[in-house]
Amino acid sequence: MPDRPAPLTCSCGYGASHHRVSAEASYGFWAWVALILGISGTPKQVTWRCRRCGEVIHTTRDPGELQDFR
Repeated sequence: MPDRPAPLTCSCGYGASHHRVSAEASYGFWAWVALILGISGTPKQVTWRCRRCGEVIHTTRDPGELQDFR
């Protein structure tokens, strides 16, 4: 049985673009150093999480998507 991709909604029914869903960026050491110096660093990973149920909707490490969070 092949793995099915995770649905892009949480159990509450909210999608990644809903106002109850937050994008959480995770930064590495050098990105934090850049942020302290006033330079916007690129995150290592972005996770979309529902603020109501706490369920993770989507996680990405795609460099093209991460550039949008600089």
